[in-house]
Amino acid sequence: MELIFEHTAELGSGTNPAAVHLADNSVYLFSVSGGRLRARHWQPGAGDVPWGAPAFGPAFTGTADKNMSLVRLKNVPRMGIYGAWRQAEVYKDGALLVPERQRFAIWAGMADFSKYLDSCTIEMTQGTLIMAVSMTLDNPKQFVAGEAAARIVPGMKIELLLTLGDSEEYPLGVYYADHVNMGVTKSAVSIEGRSISGKLLKDQVLDENFEFPRQTYFLNVVKLLKDAGIEDYDVQSTADPNAWEYGIRFMPSMGTFDALSEMIRASRNWAVIETMDGKIVAGSVVTYPPIQVTGTYTFERGKDIWSRDVVRDDKEIYHRVCGWFLTATGATYLYAPVVSEYEWIAAPHKTLHIQFPDDSDDTEVRAIVSDIAGRIANAGIVETFVGPLRPQLLVGDEARITSDDGTQILGTVTTVRHMLGKDGFRTEFTVDSGGEKGRLNIRELINSAVQPARGTGKRVFA
Repeated sequence: MELIFEHTAELGSGTNPAAVHLADNSVYLFSVSGGRLRARHWQPGAGDVPWGAPAFGPAFTGTADKNMSLVRLKNVPRMGIYGAWRQAEVYKDGALLVPERQRFAIWAGMADFSKYLDSCTIEMTQGTLIMAVSMTLDNPKQFVAGEAAARIVPGMKIELLLTLGDSEEYPLGVYYADHVNMGVTKSAVSIEGRSISGKLLKDQVLDENFEFPRQTYFLNVVKLLKDAGIEDYDVQSTADPNAWEYGIRFMPSMGTFDALSEMIRASRNWAVIETMDGKIVAGSVVTYPPIQVTGTYTFERGKDIWSRDVVRDDKEIYHRVCGWFLTATGATYLYAPVVSEYEWIAAPHKTLHIQFPDDSDDTEVRAIVSDIAGRIANAGIVETFVGPLRPQLLVGDEARITSDDGTQILGTVTTVRHMLGKDGFRTEFTVDSGGEKGRLNIRELINSAVQPARGTGKRVFA
């Protein structure tokens, strides 16, 4: 038999080399150096995979064992990585700490903990793409987590899938564990985690990747996501040579999440979301279908959902909205009246002032101010509902309520909380009367308008 290798490359040094190719197409490279098992990881991107020049990350310790030799590793599909090695004696201060022994270890690539689930809460909130999860798992004989070791540890990926009866699996998000709490006398383990955007965006800073050259706008969004290690993304692209160009320079200590937020706000109608199957999607809420995921849901009050709390508050109700900006000759002030739908009385000079970038266009400022005034006219009522589990309900969905008074559009969903477990399955959500389906909320609209004047990055114009 003739073996022909298409690519060859020198990937490191050490003894007992081994490579493991996993089901997600990632590759782990192992070797023994200084008696320790060292590992390097490579996650090929989408499209044409550059197998001729794999970019492995920095080496890290693969196991706590020391003085290792005769290492043999093997990948068993759908099971994990099986390894065997000899560990020589380990001494400390002249005393035998660990005797010579033969070791056998299993690294589980994927494990199903469904049967241990006691309760799970998933929470989504408007204004951030980060989703949060908290779970309680039964821990018989410290199977999930014990004093010396744990099967679920911080940084581990958690994929939540829902099946009802013989239904297909419905994704409920991809998360990373942040906090795992077990007690010797406790029968359960509590786990808290955040979605991909929380772990790979919120927890990282830009470091040496703080400069984004002036180029077609979407290319810098893609660059930021790649620099953060996010490979599963969908960013609206364009081949138009006259497309808007954008560049920006941040401080190296700038958080990746904050940098992405500022970059997205630079475009008036762009948004970024994280889908329930773990993909980061960015694009125009007007022209890009993949980001237009919100829909309209009609509920029947008192039957399939129940109102739990109604808050009426005029804190965000104003009599007028004023947009102003500086010019070479002074300041320009443009006003728009607010006509409240609820006939609430607002003080005549309770005015929302919004500072726009210097030398803004009068027509554009007037349009934005009028839009904000019209949105404020419907704001002020936040209602909380609870009902049977609705995994398809998303933040930003339009809520229509059917009652004896007919069908009424209440506003948009601003928070969603799914609660699953042995006590049942239900969804709690809040609706804000000031929102509109498929559009930025009032605060996001204001931030988008003023961002060029108040951003923390320095725009690049050449």
